[in-house]
Amino acid sequence: MIKNVIFDFGNVICRFDPEAMARNFCENDEDAKLLADTLFEPVVWEEMDKGFVDMETYGKEMIPQLPERLHKSAENLLRNWFYHIPEIDGMRELLIKLKEKGIKLYILSNICNQFADHYQVIDIFKLFDGLVFSCTINCIKPNDGIYLHLIEKYTLNKTECVFVDDRKINIEAAIKLDIEGYIFDGDVQKLEQYLFDVINH
Repeated sequence: MIKNVIFDFGNVICRFDPEAMARNFCENDEDAKLLADTLFEPVVWEEMDKGFVDMETYGKEMIPQLPERLHKSAENLLRNWFYHIPEIDGMRELLIKLKEKGIKLYILSNICNQFADHYQVIDIFKLFDGLVFSCTINCIKPNDGIYLHLIEKYTLNKTECVFVDDRKINIEAAIKLDIEGYIFDGDVQKLEQYLFDVINH
């Protein structure tokens, strides 16, 4: 019987779209793309998600690669990006329905220290019963350790959990640990149908 639903955060609970975030800090789409492509470099962000690189150090390395006219925008973007990640439409309503059903909700996310220090500014986190951020344990998905850390931290039974993530590789890792998984494709209604099917099974 499913009693717990574990969610990824970015592009599952809230939308993580670097170009959309960057548009809040510059005057045109071309500059937004340049800011996003330069500042949200996947390999280095992965190191930040592991907790090995801090945002200040990252900014000092990356901002000089941009035209000087964008330096201030880049500084503001790196300092405030997490205020500009909107909720996925319909997700809040789904979380409330799950809680009303008595289901416990958890977050398991690859995320940097800066976000971990400020996540309370995002109101939807109030709906969750627990969370694990990769940066706090120096371990990212799809490594087994991050899944097992959450299971142990909250004394969960793996067979009573479903994990929802937008990346197939992360779901496959969960399934290997006997945690049921669902690849989220942006369709909240379809996710809701799936979750209530497995909960009521």
